[in-house]
Amino acid sequence: MSKLILMALLLLFSAAVSSQSSDPMRPELAIPGLTTNPAPEENEGAEGATKAPIELVLHGIKRHSDRRVAIINGELVRAGDTLFDARIIAIQPNSVSLLRQQQVIELYLTPQSIKQP
Repeated sequence: MSKLILMALLLLFSAAVSSQSSDPMRPELAIPGLTTNPAPEENEGAEGATKAPIELVLHGIKRHSDRRVAIINGELVRAGDTLFDARIIAIQPNSVSLLRQQQVIELYLTPQSIKQP
């Protein structure tokens, strides 16, 4: 009987601990300075409030027929798309170039995310 109670307690404890762990597939944030464009109604009454920076992480680049697509913060984007307040201007084999407020920003794949054929 005591073994049954002990097993039930361990099961409850492990369920509580596992529910608090973070999602390993959730994108990490790494490049500071990119911000979202809040809708006007969200920003009303927030005089002097600053926008929270959104950091971007390049998770992958994939070639589809004659063009490349990139995965940035879990979003699939192509050259010409806009992500938050930055426009994707080019997708190279190991990096992505974005244009934000007349400034070019480069996102690079980390060495462990580059797969060799």
